[in-house]
Amino acid sequence: LYDDRTLIRRETLKDIYLIIMGKLADYTLDKGEYEESIIYCQKIITKDNCREDAYRRLMRCYSRLGSKNRAMRWYEIVCRAIQSGLDTTPDRETVNLYQRLLRNEYI
Repeated sequence: LYDDRTLIRRETLKDIYLIIMGKLADYTLDKGEYEESIIYCQKIITKDNCREDAYRRLMRCYSRLGSKNRAMRWYEIVCRAIQSGLDTTPDRETVNLYQRLLRNEYI
């Protein structure tokens, strides 16, 4: 269970899973299938709660669905996750997206 080969294989499979979920989330977001993209993003966050790209997608999806409050809530969640998991603040891209959301810009 704790053999290095097993650990490396497990992490490799996790990386592949996250890449696939990210591609599916991007694809459905681009097609305007926001609810499906949300599901993929939540699966990503379940496996790695510090993946800011997934939170940014969630913010975009909820904003485009007309739920600005939910989009803003996901920003609050990513801030807490990044602080507790990595002891830092969100990337500039995430902060900029939030600021655009506050200005009621299309994200």
